[in-house]
Amino acid sequence: MPNADALKWQIEELREKLHQLVLDKQGNFIDEEVARMSAELDEIIVAYEKVKQTKR
Repeated sequence: MPNADALKWQIEELREKLHQLVLDKQGNFIDEEVARMSAELDEIIVAYEKVKQTKR
């Protein structure tokens, strides 16, 4: 399982890419590519939260 720092970095990188993609798609949040990237970001965020929970 990746560590929290690696996941945090992935979250930030993907968040920036998602932001740019939404701009490229002119704010179309229901675009298939936007939805797919958003779901991927959600999965990484969940993994990050799980890692944080186990550190307590």
